[in-house]
Amino acid sequence: MGGTMRAPLTGTFFAMEITGDVSTLVPLLAATVVAYAVTVLLLRRSILTEKIARRGQHITREYGVDPFELCRAREIMISDVDTLPGTMTVGEACDFFASQQKTHRIYPVVDAAGKLVGVVSSADALLWQGNRDLASQTLAENVTDGSVPVGHPDDTVAFIADLMLSTGDGRIPIVDPTLGKLCGLIARKDLLRLRSSYRSAELDRRPYLTAGSKRKSR
Repeated sequence: MGGTMRAPLTGTFFAMEITGDVSTLVPLLAATVVAYAVTVLLLRRSILTEKIARRGQHITREYGVDPFELCRAREIMISDVDTLPGTMTVGEACDFFASQQKTHRIYPVVDAAGKLVGVVSSADALLWQGNRDLASQTLAENVTDGSVPVGHPDDTVAFIADLMLSTGDGRIPIVDPTLGKLCGLIARKDLLRLRSSYRSAELDRRPYLTAGSKRKSR
């Protein structure tokens, strides 16, 4: 039980309960700890899941955490965000989206203090094109919308992912909760990058002794 189930204390007290011999506590504890250490050092996984993994079945780590619940928005957000000024006119914005300068589909709009005013997309620019009444108006006058989904630096990545699912937005601005300033931005690719890093760590998982020998050989 100490080696197979990787539960040395449970195995020790289980054996004592069956035998009723308290004098075997120390030898039992030593034996189960050694069994546990052997399985951890020599096997990638516990014996309970090793045979299943060798049959080609997908097995994740026995004890793991959701990376989306573990990480905060500030850890994966893009700090250097491409933005548009709120003083830009609608006509200038349409020309910008029609030019080769644009690299994104959606841009946050900020004021002179760096506070988030709203977001503008290429779809908005298409709706504005040809409307002479809007051409001279500023973006701040047209994109100000309290319904823009935003996150905060201390929010979990899981919250940001749920926000993307509920709103259908693929880019969530991250703002300072007290000042309202734009701190960063999280896109779907940032979530995929986080997931990929944890997946790589899982695939590279090796027994401790084997991993050490491979590092030396390199």
